[in-house]
Amino acid sequence: MGRSGPMPHLSEDLPEVGSPAGLSRWYLDDALASEYVLDVLNPDERGEAEARIRSEPGFAAMVAKWQTLMADRSSERPIPTPSRHRTAKGSGFPRLYSVRTETLRQGGRFIRDAFRFLAGMTLAAILVMATVALVALPRPGVIAMLAAPDNRLAYEISEYGAALKITRVAGLGASGEMVHELWLMVPGEGPVSIGFLDEETLVVDRPVPPPGSRFAVTLERKGGGLGGRPSGPMILVANVDL
Repeated sequence: MGRSGPMPHLSEDLPEVGSPAGLSRWYLDDALASEYVLDVLNPDERGEAEARIRSEPGFAAMVAKWQTLMADRSSERPIPTPSRHRTAKGSGFPRLYSVRTETLRQGGRFIRDAFRFLAGMTLAAILVMATVALVALPRPGVIAMLAAPDNRLAYEISEYGAALKITRVAGLGASGEMVHELWLMVPGEGPVSIGFLDEETLVVDRPVPPPGSRFAVTLERKGGGLGGRPSGPMILVANVDL
């Protein structure tokens, strides 16, 4: 009985891949190559493997590696091939391979099943995170519309998640050294500046005010109202509509 050399380390053949997905694909292909050489694939799987051998040099090299490996490790008994060892009914084959060959076959199928499971779990996690992200998106709801009588200037204030979104829907912002400043007036409290409306859209981290509150826009000089209070003319005003 011949003595074969030591079992080569399969990790030496690992490709340099840039992501876990690439490494998973390599393990799946390597397991498929081993099952092809061991002749344990069903006819459809074997046909697909043979087509890949003809079209993919990398996969063909994997098959060649396993053929060499199994030839070295099975010198005492030949590896069965379809033409020599298929039964008359065309199903099954004699169990001529060694316990070590059976272990390799089980290991290859385990690797494929494990990575298929992990891929499924990853996809499920991605779908869950996408669903949570969609549910958590701000759901705008208009709570006030500040508009001039002729609608030449108008600002829309909407609920934006836990914030407020102010959008200029008509007209232009203040020009020159002037600026539009938005104020919030809550019953029983003094006016509070929400911000300057220099841009078409402004989002401020502030909850929806209680019922009975009012918004107002004043025309102020750059820097805002004096002393943190409105000092210019009030050009727009609207009640909070909840």
